[in-house]
Amino acid sequence: WNLRANGLNGPSLATSLNSLRPECVMELDLSENPQLGSIACEVIATTILSTNHCNLQELDLCNCNVKSRGVKLIATALHTNASLVRLNLRRNSITANGVEELCLALTDRYEKL
Repeated sequence: WNLRANGLNGPSLATSLNSLRPECVMELDLSENPQLGSIACEVIATTILSTNHCNLQELDLCNCNVKSRGVKLIATALHTNASLVRLNLRRNSITANGVEELCLALTDRYEKL
C-alpha cells in the first residue's frame, strides 16, 4: 500500500487501515505525511502489528514527525510480531530512549529465533 505524501492524519489513517485485512498488507508506505506523528505508530501497532495474522514486512514512516513515544509503540508490537523486517524512520525526531526501546525489541526478537 502506497499512501506516501497524501495528507493523511491520524483519524484518516485509522479509517483507511481499519478497512484493510491485516494479512493482506505486506508493505505500507506512509512516508512524507508529517501530520501523522506518533499517532500513526499507535494506529499501526493496534490495527496491524497486534494481530496474529499480520504479514507486514516493510513499513516506511520517513518524515512522518514520529517521536520516541511512537517508536516505543512499534517496539512493543515487535515483541510479539516477527513479520516486520524493514522499518524506515529517517527524518523523524527520535531520542536515544526511543532508539533503545527499538533495539531491545529487535534483540528480543532475534533471541527468540
